[in-house]
Amino acid sequence: MANYRILALDGGGLHGILTARLLVHLEAMVPRFLSQADLYAGTSTGAILGVAFAMGRTPEEMVALYQDQGPLIFHKDLLTELGDLWGLTGAKYSTQNRYDALLQTFGTGTLGEIANNVLVASFDLDSANEAQSTNPPSTRSWKAKFFHNFPDDNNGKPNPDVAVRAIDVIMRSSAAPTYFPIYEGYVDGGVVANNPSLCALTQALNINTGKQQLSDLRLLSIGTGLNPEYVTSQDGNWGLTQWNVKLIDLLLESGSGLADYQCSQLLGDSCYKRLQPILQQNIGLDEIDAMPGFVAQADEMAASGQLAPIADWIQANW
Repeated sequence: MANYRILALDGGGLHGILTARLLVHLEAMVPRFLSQADLYAGTSTGAILGVAFAMGRTPEEMVALYQDQGPLIFHKDLLTELGDLWGLTGAKYSTQNRYDALLQTFGTGTLGEIANNVLVASFDLDSANEAQSTNPPSTRSWKAKFFHNFPDDNNGKPNPDVAVRAIDVIMRSSAAPTYFPIYEGYVDGGVVANNPSLCALTQALNINTGKQQLSDLRLLSIGTGLNPEYVTSQDGNWGLTQWNVKLIDLLLESGSGLADYQCSQLLGDSCYKRLQPILQQNIGLDEIDAMPGFVAQADEMAASGQLAPIADWIQANW
């Protein structure tokens, strides 16, 4: 059988401009490889990119989206800051700004109207949210939710996700806790799968959706940059005050690494490749001033030949 090609894109806020710029260079090195993917998977900012590419947008267009709309998405006026005590009693940024910025790219079409297959990770805060389900859950609980546009769902029944607007799915996937308010009962998919590679792999293998064999899968996974974080304490007796935001970063990074390990073990070097740049310093997902540096890092990686092994893998295996 022909290769079944999956592009999986991590979450990471404005770090997504790094992913987009890396893809500008990879597309120049291996023309049209991006449009050849059979499944585009993404979490949070990766969902923005993955769905856009599935719709035929180019990496250059997505770099421009971050540059033009990033300051709007992560904009906060003084009155808002005073109203929520600088993020202590409310989200840091507006749902409306994010929605308005994304609407220009994604419009109001549904997942089912996208010709290419997509998978988007999110987290459902209450399983009763899926009101369209004919089999409501016997026990209400929060749970992972992976939206996709295959005609059937994972159980072989008509897939209700295809009727959901693409912009709403992306908003649900990118509602990062503390940064943005809850959106329609969902929060950022990064809390469960910041790296959606393994999720995409299993969706491709499902007998009702992707219907693929493991040996036919080719998976390219791209991260948004590894922050150089670590903890020096050997026996710290820490509570919430000490762990604070570091615990969130730890969970996101560890989950991404776990998916990388699992995919590597399942697929091997010829079928799986991961590109995860190392950042020179810890950069938050909402640091607008860091965007030029992300672009410069991607350009330097291309100029110095660091992307050549990725391009070679694509040419040989994709």
